Amino acid sequence: MLPMSEPATAAKELECCVKKPGFVGALVDNHLNGQFYDDERFWSVFEKAQELNGPIYIHPSFVAVLWLTIQGNYSDSFAMALSAYGWAWYTETGLHILKLFASGLFDCFPKLNIVIGDMGEILTF
Repeated sequence: MLPMSEPATAAKELECCVKKPGFVGALVDNHLNGQFYDDERFWSVFEKAQELNGPIYIHPSFVAVLWLTIQGNYSDSFAMALSAYGWAWYTETGLHILKLFASGLFDCFPKLNIVIGDMGEILTF
């Protein structure tokens, strides 16, 4: 898990983890306080991953409170389930991957490896 709130530190940590203990790559949450990584301030991490030929797994995480719109005439626990493992984890992560494509990230780093879990995070559909 990389400290994405500090991208320069996250890039250094990725390098340390791959070179010293021999990790293959790293895992990052789907968002940082509601912000996706299509913002260029995060790209130093992806640049380092490409340099190291190490994959980055963008893992689903609980939606930010500002995205919590799955509410209705049902219990709070059901709303939480839909906002996490019932639906939103996969849709938000799939949207994140699409935003990375649209941002030009893969044009800048064509050999970057991103791991997409959970049967493609709805992108296959």
